[in-house]
Amino acid sequence: MIAARTLPRPRGRTECDDLVVLTDDGDVPEWVDRWRRSTGRTLRTVPAPVEEPGGLVTPQLAALAARRGCPVLLIRTADRPAAPRGRVVVGVQEMPEDAPVVEEAARCAAALGAAIEVLHAVPRSFGEKSVGLRDALDRGCEILDEARRLVPDADVTVRLVRAHPHEVVGERVEADLLLLGGPRPTADGALGLVALSAVHHAACPVLLVPRAVAR
Repeated sequence: MIAARTLPRPRGRTECDDLVVLTDDGDVPEWVDRWRRSTGRTLRTVPAPVEEPGGLVTPQLAALAARRGCPVLLIRTADRPAAPRGRVVVGVQEMPEDAPVVEEAARCAAALGAAIEVLHAVPRSFGEKSVGLRDALDRGCEILDEARRLVPDADVTVRLVRAHPHEVVGERVEADLLLLGGPRPTADGALGLVALSAVHHAACPVLLVPRAVAR
């Protein structure tokens, strides 16, 4: 298992010294504090009101923090695994933009004592005979290979999934933690469909990590 100190602190599109935790009960797990100390960040706990399905308060809070370039961790009491699963799942869309997400996943996995699974989804809208399908699959494999190379000392598996990205980050995720990239640098700061799906439906804590700016 990779040690937290072996990775430099990841850089997103802006510098932020805070770790923003949105929680409905104020209780922060011990692993979060171990991870936070390994990065030198300051913990900022923000009450996240319990919502009806489809509510917008938590996504708005998450988007606000993400626009500042802060990693945002959403922890709901109902979504905490009853027992450790030993698994951190990270969804990647593109590289090198999602490199900070993978690096942060390695640090979180070290704090949790967990393995990492990196997922990349190729939508089913690409038919089996679609002209662009082979290119999309090849690029997906390249993205996963790049992600694995970023953290060579970690216990990492990669998986290419034929599904829409927002479909693989919902209720079916069985993990101690799900990591995704936050709003894109060129976007208006709102959470995209994938992050919204995770925030509303993932049955585990969700961490949104600032993406890097592609060069």
